[in-house]
Amino acid sequence: MFVFLKAATATPVFNHVNLFDVNGNLCPVTPKLNVTCPVLCVSDLSFCPNLVKPQCPQDQVYCVDGACRTECPVDLVNPCSCGIQSSKLSTNVLSLVPCLTQPNVNITQYNPSSPRSIQSVCASNLGITSPPLWSKKFSGDIAWINCPTTSKPMTFIEPVYIALYSIVGAEMLILLLWKMYKSSLEKKVKPVSKANTYHSPSNSINGASSSSQSLENDKSKTYIPKLDSTGCIDKKKATLMPSVPYSIPNSPDLSITEYSFSFIGTCAFYTLMLTTLSYFGFFLLLTLDYYEVLAPGGAKLFGGNYLYLGRTFIILWCFVTLWVVALSVIRNDILNFFRIKTHFGQGDIVKVSQPEEIIVLEKSESSSVVELFQRIGNNFKKAIGADKSTSNCIIKKTSQHRKYFEFLSTRYVYQSEKYVYETMEFDIGKSGQEIYQSSSGLSQAEAEFRSEILGLNFISVEVPTFFKSLGKEFSSFFYIYQFMILLLFYYYSYYQIGIADTLVILVSTFIKVFINLKSEKRLKKLAEFSSDCLISRDGRFVTENTKNIVVGDLVAIELGQVISFDGVLVSGEIIVDESSLTGEAMPIRKIPLPIDTEYFDGRKTSKMSSILSGTTVLQTSSSDPLHETNSTTGIYATALVTKIGTSTEKGNMISKILNPTKILFIFNKQIRVVMFVLFIQGLFWLSFAIWLLKASAIAGWFSGVFSLAQLISPLLPASLVIGQSIAVQRLKKKQIYCIDIPRVMVAGKIEIFCFDKTGTLTKEGLEFDGISEIKKPQGNNETPSKDSNISSEDNRTDLSLSKLENDISKISLISSIGLGCCHSVSMLGDTFIGNPVDIEMFKSSGWSLGNTKEGFIQSMYNSPNKAITNSDNEPNGIHIIKRNDFVHHRMSMSVVAFDERSGETIVFVKGSFERIFELCNKKSLPHNYIEFAKSLARKGNYVLALAYKNHGKIGLDSLVNLGQDEIESDLEFSCLIVFKNNLKPDTKAALAQIKSSNTRNVMITGDTTLTGVFIARECGMIEDGKRVIIGDLDKNRNIEFLDIDNNEIVNIYNTGEKSSLNLDYSNLEIAVTSAAYEKMVSDGTISSFLPHIRVFGRMTPQNKVSCINYHMKLGVTAMCGDGGNDCGALRAAHVGIALSNSEASIVSPFSSSNKSIFTCVNLMSQTRGALATSLANYKYLILYGQTMASFKVLNMYFSIANPQTLWIFIDAFVTVGMSVAISMSKPIKKLSKFRPTAKILGAQTLTSTLGQVFINWFFNIITITWLFRQSWFRCHEFDSSTSDLAKWWLLGDNFEGEICALLVLFQFVNVGFIYNFGHTFRQRWYKNYFLVSLWVVFISLISYVELADPNYLGCALRINCGDPDVLVSLGYKRPSFYIEKYNTPLGHNVLTKSARYSLWAINLSNMAVGILWELVVVIGPVGRYFSNKKSKAIKPKYKL
Repeated sequence: MFVFLKAATATPVFNHVNLFDVNGNLCPVTPKLNVTCPVLCVSDLSFCPNLVKPQCPQDQVYCVDGACRTECPVDLVNPCSCGIQSSKLSTNVLSLVPCLTQPNVNITQYNPSSPRSIQSVCASNLGITSPPLWSKKFSGDIAWINCPTTSKPMTFIEPVYIALYSIVGAEMLILLLWKMYKSSLEKKVKPVSKANTYHSPSNSINGASSSSQSLENDKSKTYIPKLDSTGCIDKKKATLMPSVPYSIPNSPDLSITEYSFSFIGTCAFYTLMLTTLSYFGFFLLLTLDYYEVLAPGGAKLFGGNYLYLGRTFIILWCFVTLWVVALSVIRNDILNFFRIKTHFGQGDIVKVSQPEEIIVLEKSESSSVVELFQRIGNNFKKAIGADKSTSNCIIKKTSQHRKYFEFLSTRYVYQSEKYVYETMEFDIGKSGQEIYQSSSGLSQAEAEFRSEILGLNFISVEVPTFFKSLGKEFSSFFYIYQFMILLLFYYYSYYQIGIADTLVILVSTFIKVFINLKSEKRLKKLAEFSSDCLISRDGRFVTENTKNIVVGDLVAIELGQVISFDGVLVSGEIIVDESSLTGEAMPIRKIPLPIDTEYFDGRKTSKMSSILSGTTVLQTSSSDPLHETNSTTGIYATALVTKIGTSTEKGNMISKILNPTKILFIFNKQIRVVMFVLFIQGLFWLSFAIWLLKASAIAGWFSGVFSLAQLISPLLPASLVIGQSIAVQRLKKKQIYCIDIPRVMVAGKIEIFCFDKTGTLTKEGLEFDGISEIKKPQGNNETPSKDSNISSEDNRTDLSLSKLENDISKISLISSIGLGCCHSVSMLGDTFIGNPVDIEMFKSSGWSLGNTKEGFIQSMYNSPNKAITNSDNEPNGIHIIKRNDFVHHRMSMSVVAFDERSGETIVFVKGSFERIFELCNKKSLPHNYIEFAKSLARKGNYVLALAYKNHGKIGLDSLVNLGQDEIESDLEFSCLIVFKNNLKPDTKAALAQIKSSNTRNVMITGDTTLTGVFIARECGMIEDGKRVIIGDLDKNRNIEFLDIDNNEIVNIYNTGEKSSLNLDYSNLEIAVTSAAYEKMVSDGTISSFLPHIRVFGRMTPQNKVSCINYHMKLGVTAMCGDGGNDCGALRAAHVGIALSNSEASIVSPFSSSNKSIFTCVNLMSQTRGALATSLANYKYLILYGQTMASFKVLNMYFSIANPQTLWIFIDAFVTVGMSVAISMSKPIKKLSKFRPTAKILGAQTLTSTLGQVFINWFFNIITITWLFRQSWFRCHEFDSSTSDLAKWWLLGDNFEGEICALLVLFQFVNVGFIYNFGHTFRQRWYKNYFLVSLWVVFISLISYVELADPNYLGCALRINCGDPDVLVSLGYKRPSFYIEKYNTPLGHNVLTKSARYSLWAINLSNMAVGILWELVVVIGPVGRYFSNKKSKAIKPKYKL
């Protein structure tokens, strides 16, 4: 490239300027008007011609500056000496004095190759023979002044260079000395001996492995460590204590390096920062020198030599660009470079690194070139350590001098014996008995010790200041690129555009930072909470801040308290509001953990006894006072703390938000290839510019770099941010809230939409539909039906189930009592609380809750409309002796009830109909039990069964101590309890739209598979007429598929995975139970069946997450749920939308308080439109760069430079205006069957952009060819040798500059208009009123400038204008406004009227062809033909 610096030509390389006219004749000599003549120097004023002879009054003398004075100042400079020292001039030259300045002349026969032609005409005008030129040894009496250009040669030891050498050299020396000093100290740091470390495959920290064993590596004993004098754990002094175990849990894959501060290193770091700032100080100094701020004439620092000023700026710019890029690359580790690496336990700070989790979307669609660039990028990031996220954490000390640091609000404590930092965990036990043994509370000393180990019960979220966030944002590579380019704009008389671009970049960055800070503040408000509570310490309840709660604490639960820990209820009962976490609107009753619990699992088996951080206590009650000597009003229950801080469910949720999974979109991958190609193209234009531009190599370099800058527009990331921000605001108007802006583009590519059922597709809650009891049909000889899961061979063939009865007054007494007491419903004020199903059943039972009779848990009384009375005509109640609450793994609940009327004790058990079948005496079951229950489930009903066992008149405490298995055995069937779960009114229509958009709908529900299938049929997810088969496990734990309608066995699984791929699924839908799903996952066949499974039933929250992960391998997957058990799936999916306003919804990128499924339609509509708009903006700015590059090439070829006003109009108004206007395109409401492309290297995008480039270049060539065939142009071509190159901003005062400007102005505006087309994802182009209005205004203005006679706007752009006198000579009216003198011999660039309209026709043709290309070829019939052809050739990955 730099070889061309000396090869810059003086004229356009492919044609000779002003040589021939259109007929091939030689051009006449070009006239040159209004030429300034040189000054005459004479030995005596009498030699001056009369026209320039000075005439001074008698009392004044003529001075060498051309003025008459009474006395000439001694400090006047004689121009005839040319500023040369007198010792170097002859005596005769020293005696020369100047004549007056001669008026300008017109040269009709100007010959640029003969410089003396100007002097000859000037001499003739003075009536003298042309005198000789001035020289140092001139000996005559008269001469033309011809001072040599004296520029002091640069020695490169001038002050400015010495300053640069000193700063750069000093910094390099400091860095070298620091590196040597750092290396010498770090050599003393030896690796930790393997003999002193514990190894665990789960956690590796900087070469030393963490152990998950107990601290003393002895599982048979538990210890309380004692501290030695240094605050470290002293193994020898540890004393054996029962029931105080703590262990090291599995840690994330962290890499930890410890450093110590160094005063020398800190000083070296600040010198590096000051040096970097000083470079920008030099830029400011050079820029001010360029604009003549430091001294008149400019280039003061370089002896008036602009050439060396430009060269110095270029070299400094290249050096500083490399410097700041290097700093940006190592920015995450730069501080640690100036610290000393030490042994663990000896430093002041640790660097914590962990691998970045990245989700790669549409990986299969990436080309080999894209993947190559991806690998190169990954390898480069790995080489510089940028493949991991790093954080620096200050090492602190506890009050006992124990060292620790906190990472993501989790404390890591230094273990001196292992030489590692570890997280610690205290175990309160797994079984009910172990937990109750730990529920006596802690001593103050033990609590303080645990607090030191675990840290505070507080999740701290640091929200950076606005300026700190701004600095972090600006440290990325693309912002560095932007501002380094803007430095060139500010320097090279392009500051107006620099200011405009800077404002756009700053505004877009401010918007992005503001949105991010708003989200972080919202998270901080959610995460950081503390209040006072009562904690048992040393046997007494004391008031403590919740920050001081530790694992093992016994905490009193008060009314209105917001729980700040995860724990287990050990006494009393409470009612809590979990809506902030789970989205469950109904308050939940919590009961003490049964002491016979074998394994405590707060998520599953013991959910009714576990309390979660973030929930609010609505009601408390207790069977025993907390402490007789320390009773406190308002305390009714106690809970044992199991988890605090980030270990809690809420803390885990917040941790996931603080560390979001990065998504690598196909756009992000392909843009690297695009930027590389554009960069290579930019280097070519740079080299070409230096070769072509005749003004200077410096000007060529700047023009080439400007071309590079405009090829990779600095506005590109800003436009994408603005477009996505507009989409987020539009979503907000639809009540859809986004906390992760980049997911907007991902949501535009949704291929699979998974839905929860209850509360999402269907209405909230269930409606009681009736019960079915046993009847004895007459003459019934039916044979029991076979079922794959449940045998019914012992069923009574003389018993059958009746049709549903919803009139409670008509049901049996035993069923009525069961409905009234077998539940967990309680009252909070006037509101029922508990399981929504229980509440709906109880409200329909005809019973009511009353005052609990002494000695019982709860009492129910018959409502007046159906009273059961005794002989005294007094109401009798049912009183609960014992209750076993519902747990998912048992699928049942039970109560032991005392019937006051009969005096009998009855056990009632309620659960899933499958579970009750297993628990009942088969002789009590009707023959059609399974078939009837399943038929109800197939109709979308939620089916439960009720059974009982009457123990007669026994002691009230006879059954209290029995286990749940003993109580729930040998039961008598009572009835089926049926609920209906109705669809939301708009679910079917919404799903139909989603399906029509080429998106697969899937249901993942915790309800039964049969109910899921029914709802899927009702809402259209499964089309009418489709055969549905259900997969479940048979008796041998093998998967068996049954036809849902005829129970026919379908053998599609046991033949293996390959056979499943060859099945005809066109008329087949598959549903599976969670058991079948887990089986498929375990044996590896899930991948082949997944694309064909429509309904997943009985799915646990963990199964939902797993199922989403498998779907994500098929395509971009969205999950829609209402919070609660959907939180994990919402977080895991590419796109999660929570139809909930609970705090749990914050884990989802999108959330909405509008629970209509049309929210999903709106999300897809808005994000598809946003993605299409982002791609349109991308294409526009790429075309802007290509158009600008062609403009620059034409400018450089003709050695012209258009005026600043034109550049300002293009960059500040046209480009910014059209880019913003494109972003204003509104999405179409109805979803298209296509998804917008996200491939910037895809066929459609390339066809569009490359097509427009070729079309514009084609018309460029046509226009230039047309221009060279015009008689008014030939022989009036621009010749830089006839212009003042110092006035470079006027080098466009010619026909070439004018034609090129008009050509690209139409192209710039039209490209923005073209990329407003496309009604597939956005509203039709004419509905973007802002863009259409802007386009009409721009086209009108440009057409006016092109077609109208000389006017103010045209003259401001130096188009169709000229010098006032010249315009008058051409027959135009003299302008009333100022026009700077034209910098060409012709003095104007006014086109003839016919030429204007011819050129306008070419411009309009260019626009029309560009529009037709987009409408017909890209998005029209041609594009659709090839798109459909490609779609047919691609085998679908799944069935819609």
